[in-house]
Amino acid sequence: MNIVLVAKPGIDLYATLAASETARNAIRFYQPVDLLYGVFIRVPTVAGALALTSDIRYYTRRYVYEILYGFYPPLYCTASLAEGTYILRNVNLKPPWPYRLLYRLSPENSMEKWRIFDTSHIVSPCSFIDGSFQAEVWCSQEEFDLVDTSI
Repeated sequence: MNIVLVAKPGIDLYATLAASETARNAIRFYQPVDLLYGVFIRVPTVAGALALTSDIRYYTRRYVYEILYGFYPPLYCTASLAEGTYILRNVNLKPPWPYRLLYRLSPENSMEKWRIFDTSHIVSPCSFIDGSFQAEVWCSQEEFDLVDTSI
């Protein structure tokens, strides 16, 4: 399970988390990776990932633009979908998932999202190339409807 914390523009999220004793103690065992647009954390279980982001909720609400959970390599899902799946148990994630987005994050702190309508469209595996990140992200219907561009 991977967590990608996408920082709000202008925020050095890694330094912000490291400066706080509470956040530093919560993430210290997971060896977080400083990215140009946020922080990458590898956590062994889904429950652990949700617990960790709950532990640092103050910081995620204040400094994080979006939380992405990696569940089926190389796929990610949004925080609301992860909580619906693993806490509320009202979502059953099975391919082909109808609400898919392509996320591209660049070192300039820009985030691009595109809706993927074609269920046969395959997104290349998530990658960290030249500091950029691209991944297929499964989301809820409400989140899908908020994105106005598509591929």
